Amino acid sequence: MSCNVTSENIRFNLEKIENETLFRDSKITSKYFCTQNFKDFIEKNRINGLKFKEVGTAT
Repeated sequence: MSCNVTSENIRFNLEKIENETLFRDSKITSKYFCTQNFKDFIEKNRINGLKFKEVGTAT
């Protein structure tokens, strides 16, 4: 799995994040990333707005 953050490709180890919904990387702690599980959940439940008070710890 990879994503683009400010024009940089960042690769994640899918085995480490496959059971996650939202996560942070220990090297890029200022950003949160979501998995396909999260995107599917949002679409399935027709959620169109979220506000997070706190989301997990960096792994």
